[in-house]
Amino acid sequence: MHTPTFRREPEDALVKAGFKDNLFVTGWGELRIKALSDELAHPALTNSLADYEASGFAEGYLTAHHTYNQYRNLLVVMAEGKIAPNIEKWFGQQLTWSRKMCRTKAKSDNLWRHTGA
Repeated sequence: MHTPTFRREPEDALVKAGFKDNLFVTGWGELRIKALSDELAHPALTNSLADYEASGFAEGYLTAHHTYNQYRNLLVVMAEGKIAPNIEKWFGQQLTWSRKMCRTKAKSDNLWRHTGA
């Protein structure tokens, strides 16, 4: 598990995260993120937008190389016009669903408010 090493854990950390990159062994990477706001000095922030943002930042930091590789691979496939119609349809359906969830849930759910930001 790739976990940043600190001399001591920062007192104001909102999350603790680690990533075990087994992509070329099992085909998967294991990302683990734990919100600390309910355990530390942040009880008012429990399940807050700050937790979601900190978790997203940690995920992005630890998995950026895979995201970049996927982006580069997708660019090549799209440039060559090799996306199968059923995959293109699926992407469109996912985008439509995500936009609908953001519109209908953002006022009551931090996850969708953050997704649509």
